[in-house]
Amino acid sequence: MNRKFNQLFYFFRSSALSVIIVFTLSCQSQKSTLDWFNTLPTLEKSDPEFLKGPYLQNVTPNSIEIMWESEQPYVGKVQYGKGESLGNNVTETDSNTIHKLKLTGLDIETEYFYQVVASGKKTSIYHFKTAVDTDNPFSFASYGDSRNGSFNHLKNSNLILSKKPNFVVHNGDFVERGSVYKEWDKYFFAPAKNLLNNVPLIPVIGNHEDNHQNFYDFFSLPNNTQYFSFNYGNAHFIVLDTEVIDEFSLDKSDPNSIAAYEKSKIFFDDIIDPVAATKYYSKGKKAYKNEEYKTAIDFLSKAYESDTTCAEALGLMSECFASLGEHDRAIESAHKSIKLLPNFPNSYFGLINVYTAQKKYDLAIEWCKKLYDIEPDKPGAFGRMAEIYSIQEKYDLAIQAMKKALQILPSEYELYIKLGKLFEKTGNLDAAFLCYQRGLNWYPSDEKTDEIKQIQTKVDQWTN
Repeated sequence: MNRKFNQLFYFFRSSALSVIIVFTLSCQSQKSTLDWFNTLPTLEKSDPEFLKGPYLQNVTPNSIEIMWESEQPYVGKVQYGKGESLGNNVTETDSNTIHKLKLTGLDIETEYFYQVVASGKKTSIYHFKTAVDTDNPFSFASYGDSRNGSFNHLKNSNLILSKKPNFVVHNGDFVERGSVYKEWDKYFFAPAKNLLNNVPLIPVIGNHEDNHQNFYDFFSLPNNTQYFSFNYGNAHFIVLDTEVIDEFSLDKSDPNSIAAYEKSKIFFDDIIDPVAATKYYSKGKKAYKNEEYKTAIDFLSKAYESDTTCAEALGLMSECFASLGEHDRAIESAHKSIKLLPNFPNSYFGLINVYTAQKKYDLAIEWCKKLYDIEPDKPGAFGRMAEIYSIQEKYDLAIQAMKKALQILPSEYELYIKLGKLFEKTGNLDAAFLCYQRGLNWYPSDEKTDEIKQIQTKVDQWTN
């Protein structure tokens, strides 16, 4: 980043003393920023030969399946045995990028060791245990909704591994958007790597998987369906998919998909909802997400009239009123909601938005702190603080707040981009560069927005 210092020297060339002061401050600032970046967790980089996995599927008393993904297709091999010397081999018959090998003839309730061999490379040696005999005790872990919280997922999966379960069930929402390939590694396979290497996984589809082919490609599902059942020990497990076909998963080019959608649509249109509030709230929430605030208020008001304990409707109404500039009604709805349900965040956002719009910044910050009290595991409170401080041009405080947001969710690319912009405003281009680089690294999609393209161009220019 010498370019920055050259520019500073040019600007301050009339005073050598000034140059030395600015340069020293910049170096100190850069060191402080680097030290802070080093406190953020990182994920282990994948080997191109083993992009995902290896991970364990479909364990039985006498067999198990081992899967992994590679960047280029090849014929892979699994070495396995009852000790770390291994001794047994099974090899693929075809070249693949998503690999699956089944080990058979295994002994019941027995620990085995294994490693994957491919293109002259070997993974570490991992282990698994075949399923228990009927009536023998066993344990399993069940969790889900890990989505985009990579580092919380890392902590949780390592905690699960420490309990030594026989298998683990993930109840769905592996990622934020199942159609985005990059998310599967960044949000699921990389954070859960240690767990997946050593404990068989039972995958259950969630709505965030979008019924996308990625889910079916990455997991070995009985009959390749999203609903199935299996036996383990003396228990029978049933995996169901509660999602129905809707317009978001509808393939309009496929007549069968259209027919299935119409069948589901007719079925759901025939249901008489015994609780009107549920129907109105659902429609109001959809309108709120589409920024159709007047329509949202209409439905949410009906939801609250149908169920006067529906604090969620009041909380969303508060945000809608705030967006429309109806501040008194926003405040009234928010306080009613908080009285009914103190831990519903939208009420707090409604108040923060009102007081920010009214330039009552101290009050807005106070409500940010209250929001953090009810949601200490989410970055929203500090993100909003940063925005409020930035409006006031208190950039040092804004940077501190955004750093705290990133410490809570260090896998969120938007937070890095926002922090980078704050550093740019203060003239700290070195820190901005680091933020933008990491933000681009965490950006989950191959389809780049205009903003991301601009950031990428800026980083490329600075690098050159």
